Amino acid sequence: HSDKIYMDVIDPKDQSAKIKERYQYVNFFPNANVKNPFLWQVQQFTIGVQKLFKKPNQKIGQFETIYKGLVYVSLPSEVGKYILEICDKQDGFIKDLKRCQLPEEFLFQTIIMNSKYAKNVSNTNARYLNWERGKGASPAYIDESDYSKIVEGDYFFARKFHPSISKKLREMILENS
Repeated sequence: HSDKIYMDVIDPKDQSAKIKERYQYVNFFPNANVKNPFLWQVQQFTIGVQKLFKKPNQKIGQFETIYKGLVYVSLPSEVGKYILEICDKQDGFIKDLKRCQLPEEFLFQTIIMNSKYAKNVSNTNARYLNWERGKGASPAYIDESDYSKIVEGDYFFARKFHPSISKKLREMILENS
């Protein structure tokens, strides 16, 4: 049994203005594909208009200190239950989160880092992901060329496996485990 929480966290003081815009201004397209270039331009326009006429939101629900990170989190069940309690009891948090761009990148980090569980956070998600081959937009499918980085790194998990692309890698891992 471990009380460790494996989670990437970006402290508010280290967040760029672009990251802060994701929760400071309303996302009018919460269910749309943010990678669509036209929609991205429209969203940027709506942010520009909001900057002219609207004071930026400085909190999500009751939380005034907003943390960000990847959605990949590993945590004890006690912490998972705590997160669910907050989501159930704090209507304003979920309502505000729904208007954010990429709300999943604020959910776990903000709740946990504003709680007694913050001391248990290891600022790593303990996952191997190859963002370079994915060109930064999303992680690439991993293959045998990733093997040495995986075994030499401090990882418990790896992402993103594909049935055919990752077949040799899976065999290498199974042979050497």
